[in-house]
Amino acid sequence: PWLEADFSKDEPGTMNECFSMEQIRASLLQYARYSKLKKLALMIVAHKSSSEEIGERLRNTFKKFDILRNGTVCFEEFQEVMSRSFPDMREQYIKELFTDIDLDGSGLVHYTEFVAATIELCGAISEERLEDVFDQIDRDDTGYITKDDLKEFMNQGFLRRDFSDDYVAEVIEQCLNRCTFFGIWIHYLRRFGGCCRF
Repeated sequence: PWLEADFSKDEPGTMNECFSMEQIRASLLQYARYSKLKKLALMIVAHKSSSEEIGERLRNTFKKFDILRNGTVCFEEFQEVMSRSFPDMREQYIKELFTDIDLDGSGLVHYTEFVAATIELCGAISEERLEDVFDQIDRDDTGYITKDDLKEFMNQGFLRRDFSDDYVAEVIEQCLNRCTFFGIWIHYLRRFGGCCRF
């Protein structure tokens, strides 16, 4: 599966097709404005996406940032690529952008997190894929999501990530009662999740 891809074997010269850095910056800036709940939804979409859905352009773009070829991007790597592409971008601004992508607060941007932040470059997220996200959280198949569902989902090692208690609390708080049923879930992500293409 693509989550276990070995980036160490990829050489820079093989990257024939990537998204432009302007496109990447625009996507990251848009993602940074999203609510934590919407970012969580995009993480699930990224996790469930096939290699074909993600595409070589996005994979190759990740390789630009993964300078050490270890499958993750540390802040120093992220800063080097962003500073080289945008010399006028301040370090503090780059740091804030990095923090917005690093959802689990590990200090590293994993491939799934990078894909979540940039996957909309590949096209709009279909309602079918959002329904799959809903089903992932609605584990008891009741047809609705409660705050307890969200809390349990995030505390059970989702995507092998350990989310902080504060982060989980913020996501649950953003849920309120507006995304209980699927139709309201879709409406929430479109209306309240930030500027989006959902």
